[in-house]
Amino acid sequence: MQDYSKAIELAPKDPAAYNNRGVLYYRLKRYAEAISDMTTAVALNPGYTKAYYNRANAYQKLKKYREADQDYTRVIELDPSL
Repeated sequence: MQDYSKAIELAPKDPAAYNNRGVLYYRLKRYAEAISDMTTAVALNPGYTKAYYNRANAYQKLKKYREADQDYTRVIELDPSL
């Protein structure tokens, strides 16, 4: 966790750093924190499909199905080949 937080400290506008820390939060079942980081990632890069996808998965774990559906839909809009 500290490495991702340090990466964010060093590059606070890097959406991948937030997404990666969000994935770690997700794996630790800290879904609200995962969503927060992935939300920051998509705010920094609105075309970042991985962050939308990962955030949708976290929303599902919290049974926030409408939010999950919106993110999955956004992924398809951004990259129909997926």
